[in-house]
Amino acid sequence: MKLFVDDVRDPVGEGFTVVRQYKQAVLLLDLLEFDFISLDYDIQDGYTGLDILKYMSDNNKYPKSQLNIHSTHSIGSVAMYKYAKENEMYDEKVLLIEFLYTY
Repeated sequence: MKLFVDDVRDPVGEGFTVVRQYKQAVLLLDLLEFDFISLDYDIQDGYTGLDILKYMSDNNKYPKSQLNIHSTHSIGSVAMYKYAKENEMYDEKVLLIEFLYTY
């Protein structure tokens, strides 16, 4: 399963579960296991992708194979990458991809 979290964009490709809000994302993380997770910094409802990363770290909710950070928010995407690295969420599974998806 693949999870894509973004406030406005849709993923390129098929097979993604798309969510726009923090509460939706953490509910799915609690209920399901994902092979691939792609996070934007900007999401709806006053939270950020960094908040989701913190939830994932605090609750040991990691993707099985890959975590992407896709964001055009240069400061937010770097903060997410640093958090993932500092909390050992990174190794070869974390990719910082700023323009992977189209608008």
